[in-house]
Amino acid sequence: MTLRTITFADAIDAALEEEMVSDSRIFILGEDILDVSHNIVTRGAKDKFPKRFISTPLIEDMLGDIGLGMNLAGLKPILNLDYGTFVSNAFNSLYRLGIWRYRTAEKSGPAVIFRISHYGYLGRGAELAASFLGAIFHLPNIVIATPAFPHDAYGLLKTAFRSDRPVIFFEHKKLYDHSGTVPNKEYKVPFGSSTVLKNGTDVTLIAWSFMSHFSMSAAKILEPQKINVEVIVLHTINPMDMETVLNSARKTKRVIILEEDMLRGGIGTEISTQISERLSGIKIARIAAKNVPVPTGQKYETLILPNIENIVEECQRLCSN
Repeated sequence: MTLRTITFADAIDAALEEEMVSDSRIFILGEDILDVSHNIVTRGAKDKFPKRFISTPLIEDMLGDIGLGMNLAGLKPILNLDYGTFVSNAFNSLYRLGIWRYRTAEKSGPAVIFRISHYGYLGRGAELAASFLGAIFHLPNIVIATPAFPHDAYGLLKTAFRSDRPVIFFEHKKLYDHSGTVPNKEYKVPFGSSTVLKNGTDVTLIAWSFMSHFSMSAAKILEPQKINVEVIVLHTINPMDMETVLNSARKTKRVIILEEDMLRGGIGTEISTQISERLSGIKIARIAAKNVPVPTGQKYETLILPNIENIVEECQRLCSN
């Protein structure tokens, strides 16, 4: 199999362009999508299909409903939120997307992709940099894809196009320039899968999206200290690959869950509860944002959001007992 090296942004753009070539029903909607400086990952697709890119006004609260209507009419909409915090405005329509099939006794649908672009660790403050994955996680019938590498980004988006459920596709802006290798052919990454990025025996780190890179950095720092870290990257948090998590927890007996959302009521709480309910004798810790708004400026952000030093210290603490 031949491989090519591309960026995270190019992986998303490649998947979009390929799908738009093969399916004329795909339309992309959102604010600023015609402005390359705002939406860097649709350059190729936009240049080829300018009439299928629809720039919308400030209607975050209506985007989900518009996407639902388009899908019911036979189209395949992709909805863009360039600032992830605006999902708070779209929350009602996201909920309606999730419960639509139950309300109407349908067997499938609606097939709508919601791309959420996240600004964490870029100094944008509480108005623009808060992560709402934990809130979305609580909604029924919505797949949440959390790619961390170009390989995941391309493959998960390909799978999203073939899904009959609404999909939140979470894109961390810190990853857009990250490069990685992908097969030089079409492929898909299944929902509910994960990657054991590094094998280890002493402690398990579980992460997704940008936090996956922090996990690997911490694991490398701990190697000279004879702390062998296993790193698991979840490709989706709903559905979630708990079997891989549980198998690793059985082996290492220590688990740390890392997320950018606030600690209180976070996704890590669900993972730690499932581990505790199904296994005994496992030491579990959670690392997440503090339960306060994210401050403006990268200098102050580091006081609130998780960082590599936090992870290293927590691994040392768990492994010292």
